[in-house]
Amino acid sequence: MKRFSIIALLFAAIVSTLWGGVIDSNRQKIFSIDSDVYRAIRNLYIAEGMALPSTTGPWSAAELDMMLRRVEEKGVSEASAALYEYAKSELGRGARFNPGEGFGFTIGMDADVEIYAHTNKDDFADPDDYARSFWSMAGDWNRRAPFLSVPLETWIGDNIYGYSSFDIGVSRTILGLSDSITGGQTQPIGSSIMHNIPIVPPTSFADITLTFPYRAFGSIGGEWWNFSVGRDKLSWGPGVTGNLIVGDQLPYHDNARFTAFTNWFKYTFSMSSFVHPMNYHNTDNGGHDWFDPGYGQADPRQGLRMLISHRLEWRIIDKINMALTESIMYQNEQGTIDFLVLSPTAIFHNYYIRGNSNSIASLEIDYTPVDHWNIYAEVAIDEFRLPGEFDVEDGGPPSAAGYIVGTKFSYPMGKGVLYGSLEGVYTDPYLYLRDDGYSYDPYKYGNSFIVGFPEFVNGSGRSNYDLNFVGYRYGGDAIVADLRVGYEQPGSWLAEGEFMYMAHGTFDIYTRWDNDIIPGGDNDPMAPSTDHPEDGSYQEGDAWKNKNAVSHTMILTLKGGITPVKNLDVYGRADLIVSLNHGNIAGEKATDLQFTFGVKYSV
Repeated sequence: MKRFSIIALLFAAIVSTLWGGVIDSNRQKIFSIDSDVYRAIRNLYIAEGMALPSTTGPWSAAELDMMLRRVEEKGVSEASAALYEYAKSELGRGARFNPGEGFGFTIGMDADVEIYAHTNKDDFADPDDYARSFWSMAGDWNRRAPFLSVPLETWIGDNIYGYSSFDIGVSRTILGLSDSITGGQTQPIGSSIMHNIPIVPPTSFADITLTFPYRAFGSIGGEWWNFSVGRDKLSWGPGVTGNLIVGDQLPYHDNARFTAFTNWFKYTFSMSSFVHPMNYHNTDNGGHDWFDPGYGQADPRQGLRMLISHRLEWRIIDKINMALTESIMYQNEQGTIDFLVLSPTAIFHNYYIRGNSNSIASLEIDYTPVDHWNIYAEVAIDEFRLPGEFDVEDGGPPSAAGYIVGTKFSYPMGKGVLYGSLEGVYTDPYLYLRDDGYSYDPYKYGNSFIVGFPEFVNGSGRSNYDLNFVGYRYGGDAIVADLRVGYEQPGSWLAEGEFMYMAHGTFDIYTRWDNDIIPGGDNDPMAPSTDHPEDGSYQEGDAWKNKNAVSHTMILTLKGGITPVKNLDVYGRADLIVSLNHGNIAGEKATDLQFTFGVKYSV
């Protein structure tokens, strides 16, 4: 039966490629944040002297169509014609197979072989130490690809769209390149080369990941609105290295999202569900609270946790765009929710329910003063003390904010576009962090903007919660500068070079929030910090006590890809990493040269 199903799936995929494209009136397809169509439209806007299109992704085809119509009304220059035609043709693609009136679908199959290699498997042993975990390539190259993927798209009538993907790949655990969890046992690989092919040594059957799909959702909407529910990646803001409220580094959001948009205004209301921290918080016999990321399949998942956000974007004039975002992380151990927090027009901060929620807000603005050049800024306030709000003598919450400033250019050349960006980021040490606050149970772990994603490991029979910041990918206590320049001919080839520098202090994802900060005092640090708070960590053990210096990381990256024939992509990248005071330990130095090479064929 299984063999018959696979044969039938292959037959449907082949037939669908022969059927030919159909353009219909259903414009509810959702384009991901990595979409080359959106990237082409963004470069088109900058080149034509317009402020950035909506930075709240992902986007429906209806919204992207609206963006293109705006360029049409202004007039497309001859130099930008290739970008415009590419975006328009891609948006015109509909269902490839139409078995009956009002219904269509497209089914495909992607085979993707990736090889990873690096020279230092001792200091860069964790999967997150591999540069590709941090820095995006074009298209879907920003995460390690599954070996085999079967995507399915469905269109129903004029208003309903669905997407899902069946993936077969290797567990993220084994892609650390130093140790493999195989059959429940940790075994040295003995090599600095790894791949994404299941079962082929050094991987085994037990290393096949069951953490899929990464994209699966339903979408319903009209010409000026869309509602989608399911799983997809989100990114809110103009940042290149990340954004302050909703970053692009999370593998996915389990999300319900409503958007309404016009040429001059866009409103988004979003709810993302995450695991409650009570599921990975422990207290040992010594009374030290720590995060235990592992759990068994039989362990019931408890509590409720949601990132609830509303976001408004205004195109003030054609050259200036502004966005205002407010979010709360709402959690409840009993698994219930107060419907008060679901109001799409409320001011979340004014609920004054600190025991259940933590609010954060951001303001963004971008300006394109002349053709080809855009400048932007983003500021997020996590914690800010108003005069008289807290008694300074008794201590109070620390200030916690983040700032991004940058510039982008876009210059159409031939059938492609020369593009680039320069970006600077500053984040306060206590940004996104929390602890017990006022020291009452059950919120001793606080309500931070740190979230855990389950990653199942077959051989061990257990799963791990992979902790991530929901906002900026490097969290607080960081200063980042990033420069990149590239050329892209959409659908054909891309080449890009990038240099990144980051100074990161001793505060990390496990750091507790000190609730006795004196503004301007010795315990009110500026980024990057050199001293970790005394006994202020949720990390098991005493490793955090060794953090005594600012780490300095430099990454030089060359990456690119080409589509030599239809449906075949060849891509690769090389990263030279130099880390001084590695791991925030004074005098430690580490370097690594990392490579990725991939070949993808799509049916």
